[in-house]
Amino acid sequence: MTSEYELKAQARRLSKGLTALDRPVTHSQALDLIGLVHGKRDWKELVGLLKTQAAAATANTNEEFLQFLEYALRCKGLDEFDIDEMVHEVTAPDVASSINNQGLYDQLQHLLEAYGSRDALLEQMHKEVRSFTFVEPVVRATAWGHNIPAVEFDALPWLMQADGDELRALLQTSRSGQVGNCDVGDGVALWSQDHGRDFHRKDRQELKALFERIHHQAQALPDVLGVTVNIDAEQLEAFLEERLAHEPEVLRELLALLDAVR
Repeated sequence: MTSEYELKAQARRLSKGLTALDRPVTHSQALDLIGLVHGKRDWKELVGLLKTQAAAATANTNEEFLQFLEYALRCKGLDEFDIDEMVHEVTAPDVASSINNQGLYDQLQHLLEAYGSRDALLEQMHKEVRSFTFVEPVVRATAWGHNIPAVEFDALPWLMQADGDELRALLQTSRSGQVGNCDVGDGVALWSQDHGRDFHRKDRQELKALFERIHHQAQALPDVLGVTVNIDAEQLEAFLEERLAHEPEVLRELLALLDAVR
């Protein structure tokens, strides 16, 4: 959806064009016409839609941030007990105990609401949680094509939303000593160009450019292989050990598959 600023600019251009045609309208009327152009009853309804979409985008971004913050904490050996005091500091006593009985993600969500912004939450955590410093976790991956330079991207968002069967398929079908050198790995890169984290927009743009070049190349050279993907095996191993710590049998199976690829 276009931003409110851009829509107002459209209204100004529309007003100017109608004036040139001897059909002058007020700025308010021009705004309502822009609302109609975008399928809404008037400007107010269109702005309401913009606000709803902006709120949804913020919620999605916060959810993503909390998922990776939780992962970063657990990678440092920290859990819900390490942020109990923070919860008590910003919460009424009768509510704090209830929140502390919930999982780490729920605690972090409550703290984000209490502090009002991600930066404020991180600043407080750096002060209070055993000298914790948030370093954005990544699982590095590389994608390239025939005579097409490699592009680096973060495979962690895909890995965090993948289920056990998808992780198993990724490892079972990898070949040539490269994790992700398979159809599933191609899918990881393709998924990442549209669903990677907001703060990895540059990665996503480079991936899109890579796939566009590969698409054009395939039309001219149909026998040339498409994209090749390689996921950092050590970082993937660390992710699996953290993600599947409570599923030891599945973890052993996937680590055995990973060892077979390396």
